[in-house]
Amino acid sequence: MKKVILLIITVMSFLSLHAQKPYELGSSQKIIDSLKTILAKEKSDSLRSIIYFELSRLYIGIDLKQVKNNLSEAKKLIHGNPYLKDVSYYYNAPYSYYTSKNLDTYLKDLIVINEKLLKYNIPEAKILRLKTLINLSVIQGWKNNELESKRIQIEEAIPLAKSIYNNELLGTIYLSLAKTFFNENNLDKAEYYGNQAIKIIESRKLKSSKYDENLFLAYISYAETLSLKKKFNESENILDKANHLLKHYPNSNLYCNYYYTKSFIELKRSNYLKSLFYVNEGIKKATAFEDFFFVYRLKLLKIELLRHQKKYLEAKILMAQVLESEYQQIDEKRDNYKEIAFFCKQLKDFSNSVKYYEKYIELSDSLNATKTNNNIIELEAKYDNSEKQKKIISLEKEKQKATLIAENTRLYSVMFGLLSLILLLVIYFLWQNAKAQKLLTLEKDKNYNQKLSFLKTQKEIEVMQAMIDGEEIERKRIARELHDGIGSKLSALKILMFRFNNKQISNDNLAQFNELLSTSITELRQVSYNLVPESLLKLGLENALSDLCYLLHSEKVKIEFQAFNITNTIPISSQINIYRIIQELLNNALKHSDCSEILVSCSQNEDSFFISVEDNGKGFDVYSIEKKTGLGIKNLKNRVELFSGTFNLESNKSGTYYNIELKI
Repeated sequence: MKKVILLIITVMSFLSLHAQKPYELGSSQKIIDSLKTILAKEKSDSLRSIIYFELSRLYIGIDLKQVKNNLSEAKKLIHGNPYLKDVSYYYNAPYSYYTSKNLDTYLKDLIVINEKLLKYNIPEAKILRLKTLINLSVIQGWKNNELESKRIQIEEAIPLAKSIYNNELLGTIYLSLAKTFFNENNLDKAEYYGNQAIKIIESRKLKSSKYDENLFLAYISYAETLSLKKKFNESENILDKANHLLKHYPNSNLYCNYYYTKSFIELKRSNYLKSLFYVNEGIKKATAFEDFFFVYRLKLLKIELLRHQKKYLEAKILMAQVLESEYQQIDEKRDNYKEIAFFCKQLKDFSNSVKYYEKYIELSDSLNATKTNNNIIELEAKYDNSEKQKKIISLEKEKQKATLIAENTRLYSVMFGLLSLILLLVIYFLWQNAKAQKLLTLEKDKNYNQKLSFLKTQKEIEVMQAMIDGEEIERKRIARELHDGIGSKLSALKILMFRFNNKQISNDNLAQFNELLSTSITELRQVSYNLVPESLLKLGLENALSDLCYLLHSEKVKIEFQAFNITNTIPISSQINIYRIIQELLNNALKHSDCSEILVSCSQNEDSFFISVEDNGKGFDVYSIEKKTGLGIKNLKNRVELFSGTFNLESNKSGTYYNIELKI
């Protein structure tokens, strides 16, 4: 529900993404008529283009045909002007969203607009960029990227608003920030920024055409926050200010917002009859304005009210209508299924309760999978954006460099007649110097390549030596296991058999023989499995690792194994090395960490293989242990180097964490 309020209150200041009409106190028609009058008299193509762009913005949510026509006229007047061309992206983005309804595409458009306007230092461009950042932060919050939303507001939008001394837009940013904290249930910060938003907007001397709307939205947002903090008297006073603004605009569709907030506050005060009255008034207003998005939101609020009153039949009927709404987000639909399942259960309608709950579970599973994919896409998008920023900075530097070169060239042209002889001498000297530098550079490159080749060969020898040392250690360990384990048990068996030679062997003696033989066979199999696990050769790497974890699992130490996208295309030699790495990590944990839980996670992404091993043991000093070889850290690193991989180790009193990436 909080996310709904965030979208309704904040986005209405700029683009009403879901509503059919823009949310406003007065009519935009007066502004439209005024701009058309100016347009008829204006002769400058650049200014006419800007006016057409502004008209397209005002027609958003009213008449998409007019939006398209005004955008077309504006673009005709650009005439290669780079600023107007970049500005066109700002005005075209809302039209693209309204025709496609694709929020992801709109988010990408906002990122592109911000990048294009960043290079202009004029106030008009800064204002457009500031509005872009506000919308960008709102959409990021709507997509559950709360951290990125706050970063945009605090690090980019607020400093930009202060630099152009625009208190009205600065107040709008504080309002957006307040709703972000409201959505996170951080009511103290939501109250602080909401109060700051009102103070800043009220202090604005030069008021825009949207001043009253922005102040109204700040009032109702702050009133809701105060009501959740049980400050009902203060909340009522703020809401009275909002109502006072509305009285000057009797035909405003913002009455839907007012009734929504009024009903919400009465609900929090447990005044259910008053809350029901205001929510019904809101539904009437929204229906009259054909604002079916707000009808949907008000019905959700009414369902919450009916639930408090335990009117489950009415709530069920109303929820059935809500589930048919086209304005539901997928996560809202999931929660709505859960709600109607609860109502059916309370009404003893168990068959429908089970049906709706199954739909809830189905959507939950789908959303979890989508969330994972979106996180991956988001990380990729952040990386791409970072690369684009670097490219922009690089291009700016190249542009500055080119400008400097051009200025120097003009200077040389003026002085060419007087300094031609000196210039020829300088050129000759530079040519000789460049020739010498080239020879020197070639010699340095040759020496560098020889040194690099030597170091590479030396490193390969070190890796091979470490592998040989590791194999020698492994042979000694197996010999020790054979000698101390199986050998000793077979020797004991031989002594027992010699003791009872030519004598009657009792059942107890036979049981003793059988136990010794069984133990010896088990240990022999264990040694054999450590040499070359049979499941690795027959069933593949994933099953072999699962068997290894199961084999080392005990009542004292719980080992959990997770595998993701591991294929059977990995070469067998690489599989064995991966197996040995994980085997060594588990042996280290079991031998030294005194842990009770170990988590082993393996995943594959094309030719990259990722290993994560984490235990909750006592940990160790990583710096001091790297100087020793007792835990086989050096051998592990050498195995990783064979794969051109990376090896990361973290350890403290809470446990030890290994993170390895291999190129297979």
